[in-house]
Amino acid sequence: MLGQRFRLNTSKIGLVIEDGKKVAVQIPAGAELLAIDSVPDPVVDRQQQVPVKWEGKTVTMFAVDLRDGAEPILTKSRPSTPADSGWEWEVPGESKTGPTTDLLSARFLEPPNL
Repeated sequence: MLGQRFRLNTSKIGLVIEDGKKVAVQIPAGAELLAIDSVPDPVVDRQQQVPVKWEGKTVTMFAVDLRDGAEPILTKSRPSTPADSGWEWEVPGESKTGPTTDLLSARFLEPPNL
């Protein structure tokens, strides 16, 4: 999944580009990583590498290390529109029942019943 977050269970090796050269770095257990590209599930090619963000750096690591040596960090998905959020909302010139993607002018009125 694109943009999926992972937490490493054990330390792993990744590659960064420094001064035009690939340099191996050790990513410690517990590190949180953000997948830049989608991570295959299941991993068919054990040599396949994926780019991730770690501490502000782009690091390339084996996809299998994310699937087998890390736990996905589950986050609540964000609503794409005010209507998807469960909140009552209004946009100037529109009814409250119509969908909108104009989040800048939308105004939330009531919180959803959670």
